[in-house]
Amino acid sequence: MRRALFTDAAAQPTTVLHLKYARKGMCWERAETPQDPRAKQVGGWVELVLEGMKGKTLSRSQVRDLVQEKLSVCLKTVYSPGTVANRVWETVMENAQIPQVPGFYRVTEDCKVCNHMER
Repeated sequence: MRRALFTDAAAQPTTVLHLKYARKGMCWERAETPQDPRAKQVGGWVELVLEGMKGKTLSRSQVRDLVQEKLSVCLKTVYSPGTVANRVWETVMENAQIPQVPGFYRVTEDCKVCNHMER
């Protein structure tokens, strides 16, 4: 599918295409991307991990260990792409990174996820 140059609704290259039966005739139509029911679950876990980080500066491995502890999963699960634990870990690192100190993470006032949590 990569060679076919499929794009998603945002015109970004994709290898996933969602189809539905056409309203007329015997053919297919492109369908909207279904919402991932796990996305809400990931957000809740991210909030839990960020709460555990408040007032602390953690290294990448310490963030990973905190995700592992809060989600009660094994280390392999945190590293496995596509798992809830892996998405939580990546989201936390993305939103809590200290720009001036690569490899370290802290919950700050301008953290997008944290600001969302307080509303």
